[in-house]
Amino acid sequence: MKDNKSSHWIGTVSSRRVFSQNFFVIASLLATIFVAAILGLGQYTRTSNIVGVLIPAGGLIHVRAPADGVATESMVEVNQSVKKDDELMSVSTDRISAAIGGTSSTVVDSLREQLASIDAQIELQKALLTSRTQQSTGLVDKLRMSQLKLSEQISHQNERVSSAEEVLTEVDQLTSKGYVSRLQINQLNSELSAARSQLANLEKAKADLDLQIYSELQKREQLPLVSKETMLNLRERREDVKIQISRAEFDRQAIIRSPVGGMITSVLVRDGQAVESGEELLAIAPDDKEIRILLFVPSASARFVVPGAELSLKLGSYPFRQFGMVSGQIISVSESSIAPSQVLSRFGQAVSERVFLAEARLLLSEAELIQKGLDLKLGMSVEAVLKLERKSLIRWIVGPSTTSG
Repeated sequence: MKDNKSSHWIGTVSSRRVFSQNFFVIASLLATIFVAAILGLGQYTRTSNIVGVLIPAGGLIHVRAPADGVATESMVEVNQSVKKDDELMSVSTDRISAAIGGTSSTVVDSLREQLASIDAQIELQKALLTSRTQQSTGLVDKLRMSQLKLSEQISHQNERVSSAEEVLTEVDQLTSKGYVSRLQINQLNSELSAARSQLANLEKAKADLDLQIYSELQKREQLPLVSKETMLNLRERREDVKIQISRAEFDRQAIIRSPVGGMITSVLVRDGQAVESGEELLAIAPDDKEIRILLFVPSASARFVVPGAELSLKLGSYPFRQFGMVSGQIISVSESSIAPSQVLSRFGQAVSERVFLAEARLLLSEAELIQKGLDLKLGMSVEAVLKLERKSLIRWIVGPSTTSG
């Protein structure tokens, strides 16, 4: 009775399987199989982006201090082009003495005083030559005037002597006839003798004057020769002092010149900074057709960067979407890392951690680069994309990564 009532109240209960439940079960199963297949068969390659710069194949030229001293003046700056023997920097190597200060400076000052003294002597010698030549010329002119006067006096005296001789001859003729006394004859002879004596004195004076003129002319001719010898000695001394000054100046102020033509990539010291012998002052990228890539590899990626490893390069000045990537290959890797400050000072690149230096080469020929429209320049920045490791997706999810990119 009770069962019949219950049945009457609830009604007839029937069990019916719904089709949508089967569909969802099958779909879920297929999705699970698909995801499992992706995780099991799919792979993921982890990459690392490494910054770098283009350098010459022969490497950078490192210019070093010739001796201990102070960098006094830098004549160049980063990215400046230089030619061979261009002045790069001056370094003062003057040694300091507590008693006299800079010893090289003291020597140079003393030598410059000597040089000034020699220059003054040279100018004095020139003035003396001019003065003595003028004096000699004036003296010869005066002597020649005296010579002319003596010649005139001698001429007049010759006339007197001739006249006296003629008178005496005429008197001698008259004496034989008794017209002239013996006393007059003696007087005439005395006058003739006096005239002849005066003539001889005048001729002797003229001969002395001629000799004096000749002697003065000889002395005047010798003046340039004597002065020339003196000037030659002074100039030799002057050149010797100049050489000593140059050596002392070099000891005190060494001018560093470029050993090659190229471009300045870094200047490592500032004006007024003390430097040690052999310390690197600056670096030059020499003019070189063959180009290499210098990469700054973070420690986390260093173990994957090995000689022979290939990489792709993005050139900083060329849009990636237009020019694509350039293939490269690692050549060598440094054994030790360097600090960020060293990277910045030596290569002008800013990094946030210690890095290893890796050198790579381009796998494209020069013709292929030209065909792609790429004109590579030294110092151009690059970004290398390096494949670190390749794993299945399930290994990346299940297992911890052994490296960090």
